[in-house]
Amino acid sequence: MNKYKSGIIFNDRVELTPMYNDSHSTLLGRLKIESNQLYDMGLYVQVELVPLNGDRATDPKTWKYIVDQKNIPDWYKNDSGKYEQMFRVAVEEWVALNTINILGRSWTIKKYRDCTCYFLNGSLGDSKWGDTNNYDGSDIQDFIHNHELTAELKREFGNRLVPITTSLTSLDGLKDYGTVRGDFLTIPTLDFYRVCRDNIPNIDTWWWLVTPYSTPSGYGSSYVEAVDSSIGRVEYIDCRHSGAVRPFFILNNKEQAMNIHIN
Repeated sequence: MNKYKSGIIFNDRVELTPMYNDSHSTLLGRLKIESNQLYDMGLYVQVELVPLNGDRATDPKTWKYIVDQKNIPDWYKNDSGKYEQMFRVAVEEWVALNTINILGRSWTIKKYRDCTCYFLNGSLGDSKWGDTNNYDGSDIQDFIHNHELTAELKREFGNRLVPITTSLTSLDGLKDYGTVRGDFLTIPTLDFYRVCRDNIPNIDTWWWLVTPYSTPSGYGSSYVEAVDSSIGRVEYIDCRHSGAVRPFFILNNKEQAMNIHIN
């Protein structure tokens, strides 16, 4: 299943998956463990703690505990309550350290220059991109500008919100679309996604990036880069489709006014 938040229980400890990938097999690889051999020997149990209704801003104490394997070793069966509690405590500590709730939503945090970036740990909902892959004037830009969250952030943080200048350079390096200036809530470029990848958990659906695949002076204006939901892989999607909107905002950590340029 590999749901947020996943991990592995051994008889003496808990190991959690990294923020960017909730795959049990990936975690076993990071731990340099031969998964099939130890699974057959009953040396670990794959588990998950899943937010109710997918809402990651809820209290982890209310999340559903799931054992994600068929063969359960005796050491776990004999004291399953203890091991569930061990895992719950580990996840609660991880959530407190790596996420923050703002305006009723869960966000992950990335320090960037003299600012702090907050990435939505979920989706605002689905939006069609638009008739072309140019973000400036697109349906998805209107969706974000008119969303209640944008107004709520302005009321909550005022001048601490940093205006963002976003490069609309295409994947193949064309600059037909220029930049978009002055957004306070927006979606990341491909390059900024790379910078922040370790701090962005996967979600249960694919989601848009702002970077066009090409432009009218190149291959065309039909495709936009997007993030595959299961493993965080980047691919391109037809702009006439609807996909999840996963924005970020930036807060200034200093007194002086500033603008951030996102390549």
